[in-house]
Amino acid sequence: MDPAAPASTKASTLPRPRRTILRDIGLAVVMMLVAYGGFVLYFATRPVVVRVDYVKKLVDSLPKPASESDAAWPAYRDALVQLGFGSKRPGNMDTLGLLGVRAGQEGWPTISAWIDTNADSIAEMRAAAKRPILGFPIGRPYTGADADYFGGPIAGAAPPSPLDREHFQFDHLAAPHYGPLRQVARALASDLERAVELGEGERATQDAEAIMRLSRHVTEGRLLIGDLVSLAIRQMCVAYVVSVLEWKPEVFSDDQLRRIQGALLSVPPELEWFDLTAERMLFEDTVQRTYSDDGNGDGWFVPTMRQLSALESLLGISGGGNSKPSPIVFGAFVWPLRPIGTPMVAGRRDALAHYHASADRIEKVPEGSLREQIAACEDIVAERVRMRQDPDQVTAYFLEALIMTVSPQVMRSYALDRASRRAASAAIAAELCRRATGAWPASSAELAPFNGGVAPTDPWSDAPIRMSRDAGTFRMWSVGQNGVDDGGEPLPFGSPELSTHPMPDSGERAIDWVWFAPSGDTKRWVGK
Repeated sequence: MDPAAPASTKASTLPRPRRTILRDIGLAVVMMLVAYGGFVLYFATRPVVVRVDYVKKLVDSLPKPASESDAAWPAYRDALVQLGFGSKRPGNMDTLGLLGVRAGQEGWPTISAWIDTNADSIAEMRAAAKRPILGFPIGRPYTGADADYFGGPIAGAAPPSPLDREHFQFDHLAAPHYGPLRQVARALASDLERAVELGEGERATQDAEAIMRLSRHVTEGRLLIGDLVSLAIRQMCVAYVVSVLEWKPEVFSDDQLRRIQGALLSVPPELEWFDLTAERMLFEDTVQRTYSDDGNGDGWFVPTMRQLSALESLLGISGGGNSKPSPIVFGAFVWPLRPIGTPMVAGRRDALAHYHASADRIEKVPEGSLREQIAACEDIVAERVRMRQDPDQVTAYFLEALIMTVSPQVMRSYALDRASRRAASAAIAAELCRRATGAWPASSAELAPFNGGVAPTDPWSDAPIRMSRDAGTFRMWSVGQNGVDDGGEPLPFGSPELSTHPMPDSGERAIDWVWFAPSGDTKRWVGK
């Protein structure tokens, strides 16, 4: 090396100083932090726009009474108050507990005396059921008689401003009327049985008609909880009608039986299956409050810490089981960690499209036999379970996994409801056939003239319904879920294999679903 060479030339031939490496690393770290900070700032400044007041949208979709006399809720409420229910009459819990006690059971003398004493109030319930709409003030503060009944003027009103993104409006949407309306249904059902005991067929017929009308009132707004209450009320009506028909059919005239038959089959097709309109609104409201809005239908998942507790409560009650998202996704709730957590969740447009596709699938279960519908339900539930057990899917569609819960029991309830009501109609047809011909029917075809021209088929097998008539007895049955004809033996209430239910929990023993087994008593239904 030339000793006369410049110092700079000499330095360039030396190994790179450690401080230079550290400087480069530091510069890279700073650049990464600046970039990360830019992403933090980007996600922190994404606009969240609450465009739609979904509670108002739901309220606006409800039918409006043309006059005060069109709304049934005030009349139901006033009748309940007269019966001693409501916040100011808490001492009536003993009577409430007895509603549902059947003839022949302990407590029936007490409840039948209560029914006789309150005949006028129960008659007002029947009259209220004839009104065209329910008219409960969903989404509005309670005032006047409603506030007195529920014990407060704003029991669960929506937040002051629907534009406040921090609050999920549907969390504040109270619907406390379902409990009272179930009490109305139970009072009418008890009155139906009491009327039969007294030989008053017209009163019992009007009770059955009122219960079925009430079941339609309950579905107003198509909230899923309301639909489930409606299904329970309809199943109560079916059980009472078939049991009193097995007990004292002579109480009813032919015309009264046809009216009950018509009431059981009067449910409009749109009320016989899921309508997720309200649930879609709930999801869309949650999305608009937790996602940014780029003005073109897309955006990022940017929830607030305050919203976390509400969403965690959904995680606890949604039945997700193993549906746990990646822990990293919760970084989306903390703005310094959003560049890590937010990109793991599907964008706004994708999240909405995926949810609505799932909802469409649930709402469009095909027509078919009960077995086919149950199989379709189980396919949907299995699909949802697979989605909820896939960590990547749960992470990407975080809100859908929390909010959209589809259980086998709920899905089956709709199919079983329709099958049960058709079975009760066929039981009435069998009694009408006996009266017209002097003998119990020997085949399903003989029931057609008394069943709207339709020969009832076994919904579990698509074959004609099974019948047996010997030694003066008659029974009619379906082979049940296992598809095996076990002779249609009626089993008493309380048995593990309950033969009065279309899908009993039969355990290891096969069981038929007995539609009708007249016996002159109610033992099959009350176990006494």
